[in-house]
Order: sequence, then structure tokens, then C-alpha cells
Amino acid sequence: MSNLPVILAELLEEPMADLKPKQTWILHPFGTGVYKFALGVPQCLELERKWGSIGKIAGDVMVGRIALGSGGDGNPFSPDAESSVGSPFHSAVSVPMLRDLLIQGLIGGNHGVEEGVEATVNPRRAKELVDTYGPPERPVEEAWNVAAALVYAVMMGVDPQPETAAGVVERGDDGR
Repeated sequence: MSNLPVILAELLEEPMADLKPKQTWILHPFGTGVYKFALGVPQCLELERKWGSIGKIAGDVMVGRIALGSGGDGNPFSPDAESSVGSPFHSAVSVPMLRDLLIQGLIGGNHGVEEGVEATVNPRRAKELVDTYGPPERPVEEAWNVAAALVYAVMMGVDPQPETAAGVVERGDDGR
């Protein structure tokens, strides 16, 4: 006889209030600023239309990466993580996918701090940023680092961080 009913009953007794709050967006240095990257439903749908499920996209981004610690937000791929390494030579992600992830993440985040000034990031500005600071203008690994931190937050959630401009400026002073 199965213990499944007993196990399910015990699981249902666990209080949902014990769940820690999580967020699915990140603040990350990019180019000359620090930006909020987020993938809302419209951004996920756009990415999935071109690249397959968000799980497949996340898998492609994470192939070839290993986390050896985590940052203050619990994300092992955040810019303040103790150590995250990857070899772009073993990645399954393509440059067009990375560019799309960055553009959609910037659109979803909708703001950042550029050279100390708070800025709104509309679709045109997101594309300009990626055209200037994404591959092929900058190394693939830089874009890959941002994409890894973003998809980790989307898939696993990270500890809450301040969303204010002051929080962005504070984390952006030293690129972290």
C-alpha cells in the first residue's frame, strides 16, 4: 500500500507563510549604467516565439556555466557573487539569443541609471544599448554573464533587492 496519502497530507499541513519572498528581476551593470532586467509575460512570449520555451532558453544559457558561490541576493550569477565561471566555448546559447534576452530584459525592467542619472528604458533605448554594449561590439562573455543572472532570477527567484534609483546607484558605483 502506498504512503502517498500520508505524504500529501503532511505536505498540505506545511504553512505557506513560511515561503520566503522572491523576486524575478535583477539589477546588473551594462555598458555605462546599471539597469533593471526583467522578463514579464510579454517579454517571455516574445522570446519563446523565437527560441522555444523559457526552460529551453534557460538551459541553453546555463550550459557551460558553474556557480561556486552566491551574491547577496542569493543569485550565484549576480555581479556580486563570490564566483561564477563559464566557458563561452562550451555554451549552447547563440549571439542572437543573447541579444534578444538582453533587449527583452531591458524592456521588461524599463529603467536604470546611466552615468548617475535615472533613465527610462523603452524598446528603442534597449536596442540601442544592446547594439552599443552587446555582442559583437563587446565580448560574448559579458552578455552571457547578464543573461545567466537574469534567467536564474526568472527560473529560481532571488532574494528581494531595492528597486529604487538609489538602490541602482548604490550597486552601480563599483560595477557591482
